[in-house]
Amino acid sequence: VLKKKGSVLQAIGRSKEAVEAFSKSIEFKQRAEEQSYGLASCFCQLGDLHLEQKAIPAAKENYEMALTTLAAVKCDPEHVSFLIATGKSRFLKNDFAHCFASLEQAREAVSVTPLYLMDQSAYDLRVVAQIFRARGRLAEAIAVFEESLALTAHRSASLERASCLLEVGMCYLEFDRIEVGLDCLKESLSVKLSKLGKSIQVAQIVTTVGQVYCMNGEYEKALDEYSVAEGILKEVAPTDTERLALVIFAEGEAKLDRGDPDGAYLAFKRAMDMLSKDHASDDVMVAEAHHHMGCALVRRNLVEAREHLQTSVSIRSKNLDEKALAESHHWLGVAMRRSGEYNLAESNLSDSLSIRKRVADGTDLVAETQFELANVYRMQGESGQALTMYEDCLNLLKTGSVMRADVYQAMGHLKFFARKKDEALLFYRRARDIRQTSLGTEHYSTAYCTRAIGIQQILMGGEDALETFQQLVETCNKIASVEACDRIRAQHDCLLAMTLLGDAYSVKGDEQEAQESWRKAQDIGNEMAKVPERGLPAPEVVQMHERRLGGDTRSFDREEA
Repeated sequence: VLKKKGSVLQAIGRSKEAVEAFSKSIEFKQRAEEQSYGLASCFCQLGDLHLEQKAIPAAKENYEMALTTLAAVKCDPEHVSFLIATGKSRFLKNDFAHCFASLEQAREAVSVTPLYLMDQSAYDLRVVAQIFRARGRLAEAIAVFEESLALTAHRSASLERASCLLEVGMCYLEFDRIEVGLDCLKESLSVKLSKLGKSIQVAQIVTTVGQVYCMNGEYEKALDEYSVAEGILKEVAPTDTERLALVIFAEGEAKLDRGDPDGAYLAFKRAMDMLSKDHASDDVMVAEAHHHMGCALVRRNLVEAREHLQTSVSIRSKNLDEKALAESHHWLGVAMRRSGEYNLAESNLSDSLSIRKRVADGTDLVAETQFELANVYRMQGESGQALTMYEDCLNLLKTGSVMRADVYQAMGHLKFFARKKDEALLFYRRARDIRQTSLGTEHYSTAYCTRAIGIQQILMGGEDALETFQQLVETCNKIASVEACDRIRAQHDCLLAMTLLGDAYSVKGDEQEAQESWRKAQDIGNEMAKVPERGLPAPEVVQMHERRLGGDTRSFDREEA
């Protein structure tokens, strides 16, 4: 009875209560000195719950206990239960060759004699698919998820089916099949709403829909979905701080992506304050909060960012979630690079890259870390090494990846300082074209590329620079007018755009317009200085204005660029 209760609680997303039910079932069976397939199944499902909660040591222990129990009842090593338990155990030991050999055998055995009672085989296949997905083998994961769905095709309202639809939907989204993924999410949501009403799992799917909106750049819609999900959780599971924190993390990430690091930081801090009340300081969820807070502060306060990220690395290094550890090493490396501590940046990014390559953490993530490592080499003057790594990044990234723009932009910088003007301009334009298509013209990343193009045009003596900076000033003003924008960054961008517009006029010989533009830029700087906590203009920019307005109208030079 306790085992069935645990399975039901697991199916409806009440994980903590499910853990308690399975633990009591195991305790009862062990007191009775029972050795059975039922006991082994309890250990396996308890291990699955711990794995879901990222409690890796506990998951590993339960899978080992399942294998010990199956051996005690002389279970055939080719039995589905033994094969799946072996696969899970090997997965957590990083023995991937034996892991997938066992899971493939289990998959084949299920296809011959599936167990339909309580959707057991459908559940087993779903867990197998999760492991394929965790290793980045998305095509195989989707195939196994679909096999699981085939076993519940006659039960369209099955909660197990709804759970599988949710997970395969996420796989399709990762595979860039957005419409198919959304259809799966909607079907899953329909089943769970009809069966559960407002519930943890409904909140989970609503959160996922929000994440899809975020992927598409529809941040306000995403934030609306997160608000709904948080409201449901506060109503049905007010003490489940981990699930609430995950929704708040998603909210913060959406704000960070739309260019609101201050709003993101406040969201992440809210999650941290909530988790700190009932979690140990070295808990994995606390580590995640530290990680997110550090990421939000990377452009604001490098000292605090490093402290949060170092804490996250310290906690995550004691657990066995290598993907999370790689992520924290990556962002700590970024913070170190921004601080100019290139040796420490290289060390952390190399650690991240090593882990991501070893655990096959998706080519995009490998490329992301390799790109940052290339930036470190570029900033240390190792242009040859940097260029090779940038080119490797392009080979790893899909044709439509927005990150290709980051790589092209960095390659433009590399060519700029090598005084290869035509090549630099080509790379900047490639970066801008990708960002215009993916993010739109009125996005700070697109504006950054436009600014780099204009600077190169001035240095090449081209008349196109004036039109480029006129458009840039208009774009930056539009970005700054958005209430939710990164206000500090927007003001700096407006100031630089107006300064550069003055330089473009000066190069063309129109000193009156140049002086007017520089005065406007200086006015922007003066307004920024009135509210210092929102960011002062860089000293170099102040000096540029003073010199220009003081009558020094020498040609725009490379050092200032």
